[in-house]
Amino acid sequence: MPKIRVKQGDSVSSIATAHGFSWKTVWDHAENAELKELREDPNVLYEGDELFVPERTLKQESAATEAMHRYRRLDIPDKLRLQILYEGEVQASASYVLDVDGQAFEGTTDGDGWIEQPISPEAHRARLTVGDGDDALVFQLELGHLEPIDEPGGAEARLRNLGYDPDQISGDSDDAFREALLAFQKAQELEETGELDEDTAGLLRDEHAS
Repeated sequence: MPKIRVKQGDSVSSIATAHGFSWKTVWDHAENAELKELREDPNVLYEGDELFVPERTLKQESAATEAMHRYRRLDIPDKLRLQILYEGEVQASASYVLDVDGQAFEGTTDGDGWIEQPISPEAHRARLTVGDGDDALVFQLELGHLEPIDEPGGAEARLRNLGYDPDQISGDSDDAFREALLAFQKAQELEETGELDEDTAGLLRDEHAS
């Protein structure tokens, strides 16, 4: 099978599932060693990356006749894991409704504001509503659309998700991005350079948890 060119919204999980494999089987294949070293995270690919998917092979299992047998496919579902903050405050023990491609899940965030929900590897969009009534927080999520931090848009998206939104800063896009980086660096007690240096990129990835 030729390599598959990644489209926006794709992840190793979604591609592997579509071809009948677990994400780990595909990601750990020797043909993907170079991509694995470049991207590190199988959930954060970049449009245009090429992922090798092996040919499927027939596997045989012995089983007794006249009996019921259950077979389980590994690595399905995936998990969506989010920490909810608003204006710097963790939204702990807050009720929420998560709608993933039309399927609704209800729950309560944990003491640190985290949500962990099993979802399909092929899910693309979600709407998260935290709280009730006029004070409810609503988030639109595009699953699999986060770019690597060293690609265009990757750092901007992480800053936006952490509350340092370049779109809310006046001026041209380069100046707005720099101001957002400065705000992040100040909050994290980093050297305030306004540049996406190695220390800033590393901490931005860690704070975003991806």
